[in-house]
Amino acid sequence: MPAKRSLIAALVYLLAVAVPAQASSIPTIQQIDLNPMAPSSQPGTYYPFGNKVYFLAEDGVHGQELWGSDGAPGDGTDGSEMICDLRVGALSGASQVIGALGDWLYFVGNDGTNGGELYRTNGSVESCDIVPINASGDANVRDAQIVGDQLWFSANDGTSGDEPWLIDNNAAPVLVHDILNGPDGSEPSRFTRLGSYVYFAATDGTSGTELWRSDGTTADIVADITTAAGVGSYPYGLIAYDGRLYFAANDITHGYELWSTDGASPAQLIDVNAVDDHSSNPNNFTLFDGSLYFTAYSDSAGQEWWRTDGVSLSQLADLNPGANGSSPSWPFVDGDYLYFQADNGVSGSEMWRTNGTATQLVKDLAPGASSSYAGGFVAADGGVLFAATDGTQWTAWITNGTAAGTFKAVNLTGANAFLGCECDTPIRMLNGRAFTYMGNDAYGYEPAFFDPLLPATDRAPSSIPATLAIAAALTAAAALTLRRGARTA
Repeated sequence: MPAKRSLIAALVYLLAVAVPAQASSIPTIQQIDLNPMAPSSQPGTYYPFGNKVYFLAEDGVHGQELWGSDGAPGDGTDGSEMICDLRVGALSGASQVIGALGDWLYFVGNDGTNGGELYRTNGSVESCDIVPINASGDANVRDAQIVGDQLWFSANDGTSGDEPWLIDNNAAPVLVHDILNGPDGSEPSRFTRLGSYVYFAATDGTSGTELWRSDGTTADIVADITTAAGVGSYPYGLIAYDGRLYFAANDITHGYELWSTDGASPAQLIDVNAVDDHSSNPNNFTLFDGSLYFTAYSDSAGQEWWRTDGVSLSQLADLNPGANGSSPSWPFVDGDYLYFQADNGVSGSEMWRTNGTATQLVKDLAPGASSSYAGGFVAADGGVLFAATDGTQWTAWITNGTAAGTFKAVNLTGANAFLGCECDTPIRMLNGRAFTYMGNDAYGYEPAFFDPLLPATDRAPSSIPATLAIAAALTAAAALTLRRGARTA
């Protein structure tokens, strides 16, 4: 290579390693000011549907209504628009977003005339249609769950009380079964599918709240766990695993423990905290590594991770040795790892992960005994996004599962800015864009979004100071000039 080209190449390389690329800088959050200036629009949970996220918000004029956004900057509204003004005027119309089923997004609202009813939209402006259930009052739609190509929910048609209803593949709503005859209703909840049945908790007025199942046309009680008249076991945490339904319930004798059933045979008790009526309070049910993981309490270890393969039961790890427990929460599976928040008694509540064999702290974001309260984990292409505080500011972070690969994912703007919400989903991903919430003194609490860097991006500058690199480049240039002069002499 000619000396001149060698010189240029040396300069380019040395300067390149001295100065980090601008493209790897942390992005700045974009706030969507729906309720102008300091008042807040109080946005609700985001639901991805099509090419937008949908949520409830109040712009200060229309009350709480359904909005949609794709976060497209530069169009004056950041791609956000009110989908429908269900209740014209300042009174709120929309009250709860349920989720998407096929080509429709379902939500609960009140137009001021029909009472609280079920609605749906295809996502375009002014496309909200009522799905009537109670012609004379409030349908009280609640505990709705998308189950495959069906929507199961509890509703009151004005005659049967709160009973299980079904929308099959966007057809008209159907009352599944009037379990508790009369105006009170069976109050069904926690709809979960196993095989050809949907299981749920309900009461027939005699057995208390117990486990039921339905094939979509009728319903039958699966297990009267407490057996005492009128006393229910109040099953919760229903999850299907390996051909059985697992759930937590209280039979009074053992307290709240883990149970399972195949629907045909009696429910089987798995007594995690086998001390009289001491409850283990199973929770955070998660399918991972071919097993069912859950958190549970024992008198000896406190609240820790447990798992079962349907045959054996074992504690994963005693992260906080002794009776206090690490109180793990926010379980999230990403590839070969289960991420969660836990407190080992030394580092505070921080982000951890396990592959089922080794369990380790990812990074102590709030050093020492202080807690970052990392949670709301969501997959971003090549990493995991989450909300946490380093003791200074609540913001978004991203990680590849290592301490070195964990860093702030976004720069917030404005005085006293903070990110997140007190909900299960402070961050939602859609088409590579992160939708979240930000509050500050100037604009209040509003929707926000950003395009995150991936953890694989090389954000670290060269360990060689820029001045030394430049000096090295100049020295190399001088040496090249001297050698070239020597050869021509």
